[in-house]
Amino acid sequence: MARIDIGSTGFQAVKSQAAEIVRRLGSVNRASAVLTSVAGGNNSIYPNRLHALLGEERTKTVNSRTFELIKVALANLEQAGEFSQPEKPEAVEFTRALAERWKTSSRTTEELNRFAKELSQPVGVIRHTLNVSGVLTQFPEVGHGSSAELPATSPENRPGAEKPKQPDFSFQDDAVSKCLAVFRRDPKRKAGLVVPTGGGKTDIALRVAVATLKERSDANARVIWVTHRRALRDQARDRLQVMLGRHVKGLTPEDIRLFGDQIEFVMLKDLDAAISNIGSGLRLIIIDEAHHAAAVSYDPAFELDPSVPVLALTATPNRTDGLPIRIDEIAFSITFRELTERGVILRPVIERFPIENFDWSDDAIDRLAGHILAGGGERYHKVLVIAPQVEKVVRIHDLIKKRLADEDASFFAPEDVHYISAHGNSSGTSNEAFLAEFRQKENAIIVSAQLLLEGYDDPLVDTVVITYRTESVIMLMQAAGRCVRYSPGKKNAYVIQAADERIAYFFDHRWLYQDLSDFPRPQLFDYAFTDPEDRERQVRELLARQSIPTARVEELILEVNTLPLSSEFQLLFAGEPYYGKPVDFDHLGRWHVCLMTPNTRAPYVDVYNGLCALGRRAAEINVDNLIRTTASSHGIVESKSPSSNWILLFSLALSLQKALMEVHDIDRTHYHPGGRVRPENRATSWLKYVCFRHSPKLAQAILDFTAEAINAEAVREDIIRNPGRYAALVRQPLPIGGYEVFCLAQSEFDYLVNVRNELIARLNSVSGAMRWADYRAWLLSQSSLILPVRVYDYLGFLTRREDWDTNLLNLKPYET
Repeated sequence: MARIDIGSTGFQAVKSQAAEIVRRLGSVNRASAVLTSVAGGNNSIYPNRLHALLGEERTKTVNSRTFELIKVALANLEQAGEFSQPEKPEAVEFTRALAERWKTSSRTTEELNRFAKELSQPVGVIRHTLNVSGVLTQFPEVGHGSSAELPATSPENRPGAEKPKQPDFSFQDDAVSKCLAVFRRDPKRKAGLVVPTGGGKTDIALRVAVATLKERSDANARVIWVTHRRALRDQARDRLQVMLGRHVKGLTPEDIRLFGDQIEFVMLKDLDAAISNIGSGLRLIIIDEAHHAAAVSYDPAFELDPSVPVLALTATPNRTDGLPIRIDEIAFSITFRELTERGVILRPVIERFPIENFDWSDDAIDRLAGHILAGGGERYHKVLVIAPQVEKVVRIHDLIKKRLADEDASFFAPEDVHYISAHGNSSGTSNEAFLAEFRQKENAIIVSAQLLLEGYDDPLVDTVVITYRTESVIMLMQAAGRCVRYSPGKKNAYVIQAADERIAYFFDHRWLYQDLSDFPRPQLFDYAFTDPEDRERQVRELLARQSIPTARVEELILEVNTLPLSSEFQLLFAGEPYYGKPVDFDHLGRWHVCLMTPNTRAPYVDVYNGLCALGRRAAEINVDNLIRTTASSHGIVESKSPSSNWILLFSLALSLQKALMEVHDIDRTHYHPGGRVRPENRATSWLKYVCFRHSPKLAQAILDFTAEAINAEAVREDIIRNPGRYAALVRQPLPIGGYEVFCLAQSEFDYLVNVRNELIARLNSVSGAMRWADYRAWLLSQSSLILPVRVYDYLGFLTRREDWDTNLLNLKPYET
């Protein structure tokens, strides 16, 4: 369907009117209901369509049909005189308060986006409201030039300066919500947080820690943050201090100051003692760089009785040795590619290592030095060279300096070249002092071994040189991650490496933690469905795109429709040979497909992971014995039916062998790609792994009640993941606008009803002037807190009938 040009005059006029309706009514949901009522026919204008219109995200466009529908509804409202009606006091106050806040802000795009998130309004509504108030000038609409009023002193506002894309860290809110939801669902759960280097997993985990402590407000409660390196411990402490000086969604500076003191940062060797000292007050253990957690030294965290929740942080959960890092589930995961799309990190330019057969001779190192120096200034500015052993670090450093001395002119100066290792550094100072000084340099070359792969964050590093091949994907991705961090004005990142396609693959795909092996690099896709009809529709469309025969499609649909709605399942596609034109491969290539459910996945996993366990040898063996052994162990009998488990196991094994040949360059004399087209991210063209999960809809009343809450996503996720757990929702209004919502279990709801009735009776017995003092006295008398602390702060207002009716939602009518 055709999409609308967001820069067109007609688009901007409709957008402005839609924003005005939202401003007057106070929320997108209310505007959606009003517009639907005047749209005519059976047409509906859903809130997500208005968000797309008003959100100013170029990735969320509006199709022509929706645009025309909104346009007609707005015209009908205008004809009915809606725009000429006096504004409600709430709209007037919202506009006034926002204008005053804008006047005292830095007036940047970042501030505009922050206001939108805090007030749960689309950016377009905030922009429009500031225009209406008259405080926003020279702030053009998206699609018409500059997108922010930048202060004159801002580097981005200097003449000729290119305005960098502002990073979007909003995914961190989702990550915090999902981690907390896991622990609310099961307080003994061990959850993984998988966020690539530069994505802010330390900040996310600190927010989870503070929120966990805040929920119970117990002075004896503690969170342990454990790490194996001093630099990582100090980094986490420093980030907590940084959080005190900036806005953090869902937490006040006082929350961070108060509960941050209850986070204990400990070294791994001190973990056992820290657990013993804290005793029953331990609420959460956070493990930094958790891919190390397979080691026995982490046992105290996982073998506690009674158990406590564990949050395991890592950018790379899969170990080279295949050992699990002892988590029950991954609470949140995001890929490098998603972070680059959000502007959080840069997608690196991956360059092949410039010297073939690098043998560590003086001549080879000299040529490497020449390559780095030649690119200085034009491409490379701050370079990190990773060597495999400490003894090679000093050699590379010395030879780079020697080559630099022979250069007639160079971007780098001799004092820009340094080295660091566990044994010391080129400055002769402590390593901590050396790194602090190095961070201040804009242009430099530093040579290191593995010391800087963990716990060293310098956003100015824009180039990483990996001088060796490694079997460790963790090490490879950590090294590449050193140069991709966002920094204002930083335009490019470069990874110079020995030939290895894994960086390109893992930048685009999530990790298949303890599931299928990622050794053959399957293409990964994730789908979410809302109901049985949506599930069937998505499966049908996917199968049609893979040219699956009609009879097989109907077989699969029949099987899928028998699955419980909450059941996750996967479709594993194994490619058949293709010899047509490459341009036709996407729609003419044929596939076998295996439906993997909790009851059917075991034989497929055994064959898949069994072959991958053989490494490169798997591409050359006869798979007959493996298939027969696997089939026998799972009660699968030999069959010639194309869709039988027997044939599917063979098809999977043969396709997997082709995938290994393709991605690992094995046995090229027997590998014939034909017309297959390999994806640019260097995944295989032979395997696709598609995961389906249920993402249920909530009742509209719940969506409306939480629409303007700062913690809406967390609350909705909690309700979805824990059906029947909560009896009511209560929301507390926040200054200027928005709410914070709290979920109450049945016992908490009953307590709230009873204590409210008691409080009403108590306050009615004293004069109006004394009620506030009596209420505060009652609050101070509460020795044990049944409800969240913030609900007590608002309980006095809940004695008012209008507040009780407006800000409490009984969930009983909406149970499914």
